[in-house]
Amino acid sequence: MVTKVTSIVKFGVEKLNVVTTLIYDVLRCVSLLVQQGLFKALKGVDSLPERMDEENKGDFMERAYSAIQLCLFNEVLRKVVEETMTTRLWKKLETL
Repeated sequence: MVTKVTSIVKFGVEKLNVVTTLIYDVLRCVSLLVQQGLFKALKGVDSLPERMDEENKGDFMERAYSAIQLCLFNEVLRKVVEETMTTRLWKKLETL
C-alpha cells in the first residue's frame, strides 16, 4: 500500500500599513512575490519568457497582482484600487 502525503504551507503576510514603516512592508511583499516565483511581473509582461504563451503570461500577471493586493492594508488598497495592471499598481505603491 502506498500512502501519499501532501503538505500545505501557509504564509502569513502582514498587511501594508501607512502608519507603520511602509518600506519594511513592501520588502515583505517583494519577498512573497519572489517566494512564489512572481517577481518578474513587477518588470512587466515583456520581461516574461518568450516561450510563455499569452494566456499563461496573463495568468502570471494576475497572480502577481492578486498577491500584491493581498499584502495591502485597507487604507493603502483604497489609494491604489483604480490600478488594474500589476506594473501600474506597483508603481503607484512606490509613489506612496
